Amino acid sequence: MRGWLFNFAAAVSLALCVMTAGLWVRDRLADERVSWVNAGGTINWWADSSGGKFFTCLDRHPNRTFAPDGAGWRFDVEDGSTDFALFFITTTTYFRLGEFAVAGDRTLTHNRQLCIVPCWPLVLAFLILPAYWLMIRLRNKKREHSCPNCGYDLRATPDRCPECGTPVAKEPADQSPRPA
Repeated sequence: MRGWLFNFAAAVSLALCVMTAGLWVRDRLADERVSWVNAGGTINWWADSSGGKFFTCLDRHPNRTFAPDGAGWRFDVEDGSTDFALFFITTTTYFRLGEFAVAGDRTLTHNRQLCIVPCWPLVLAFLILPAYWLMIRLRNKKREHSCPNCGYDLRATPDRCPECGTPVAKEPADQSPRPA
């Protein structure tokens, strides 16, 4: 069960890595935004990719009673890139380290949090698990003809290890009948 789960997690991580790298390349051409607004318009969440960075923002408007552009999911594509410098002028930056940032502001009419993450760390983070999976596969393939005790290559002497003298257990031959 554990091996299957690890293989599945590595496959999902590789798919996320490829999708993130694809979005990273694609965001140079257009500014894309996915957003969701609840029916009352009090919660608005959006994710944006622009200029090699991913932005995600959560706006809460407790006094709003309608959804300005309609409730539900939206996908918008704009030419060029969005400049979020104005957002940082009007908000409090809680944390900023290079291109990483977490910011927000709170007024009587709304509460907003923004998180900015460059694409390249996400690609590298999603690549860790598939790289580990590949390393395990290559190591196991290398061990196939090796001594279980010392790791010596046994292709020339498959019965006993010449390095440490450990006898090698042979796998039983397949006894199934062969088709004629």
